[in-house]
Amino acid sequence: MTNFFTFVSLYSYMSDNPRIGRILQATLKVALLVQVLSLAGCAMAPAYTSEDVVLAAGQGQLEQLFDQVEAELAQAKPGSDKALALDTVKNDVARRLAEPHQATIDALVSDSRTGTLSMAQVTELEAEVATVKQWLPYENTELRDEVAAARQQTEVELKAVNQELDALSPEQLGERNALLLQVAALTGGKDGEAQREQVEQEVESAYVQGVAAVEAKQMSKAEGFLQQVSAVDPDYKDVVLQQELVAEERRRAPEWSGRTVRDGPAAEPDPGSSAAREVVRPAPSAADERSDAKPAVRRPARSSGSRRARPRKGQLPLPGLDV
Repeated sequence: MTNFFTFVSLYSYMSDNPRIGRILQATLKVALLVQVLSLAGCAMAPAYTSEDVVLAAGQGQLEQLFDQVEAELAQAKPGSDKALALDTVKNDVARRLAEPHQATIDALVSDSRTGTLSMAQVTELEAEVATVKQWLPYENTELRDEVAAARQQTEVELKAVNQELDALSPEQLGERNALLLQVAALTGGKDGEAQREQVEQEVESAYVQGVAAVEAKQMSKAEGFLQQVSAVDPDYKDVVLQQELVAEERRRAPEWSGRTVRDGPAAEPDPGSSAAREVVRPAPSAADERSDAKPAVRRPARSSGSRRARPRKGQLPLPGLDV
């Protein structure tokens, strides 16, 4: 600006001195034109450059830059060069802001096409779509439909698993824990993780009790606990080996009182009990009865004639009777 007033003063001086003015007139005109073009170039320079956007991205200030550009764009004349330049910068900043969220959306949508998302993932997907829409406000109907389909699929599978749970009896602990793991997977997030940890603790507890029962030769008890474990995870630790030990013990279990011992070796009866006092003798065979039988002693039959009757007191003996 100082140079501009200097040139104006020189122009006035040349007007007072025509001879010098003719010499410097052409030079002055060229200088004035350069100055005007320089000022015009400064006025047309963009307010923000691509370097400004990259710098803001590196400093984590893209959102602040977006707000600033949007505010200036609102004051610019629509359709003007300034408005067009600001709009270009705004779109660049918005695209950079949306990129990480769009990457998450693409990954989740890809997973939903090959399987079922957890409810936590569906919620995350919906939130990411809303965030991208904040920076790039356009309606993606295909994406919207895929998000809705992912939520519906998860809700249907959760309902089906819960119905299976309701149909189980309280005694079916293994099957119940297996279904609870499915519920945890479909729930996802912190809630699903808490459900999964609870089931894993119950499975570990059943395994420990089952192994202890095997060592104590309590095979029915061991079998019940080990079945709870295998219903959830057939390959859990050495549950297969423990079940084989139970089966082997059952095969060689001793018998007592006509019953197969299933829960440990046969216990001897208490000496003071009725079982100890009661002696069960084997039934004798027919041959034993013949060999052990004593011969019967036969007494000679007494004839009725040899038997003599004694007369009553005061009665004389009858004739013909041998007294």
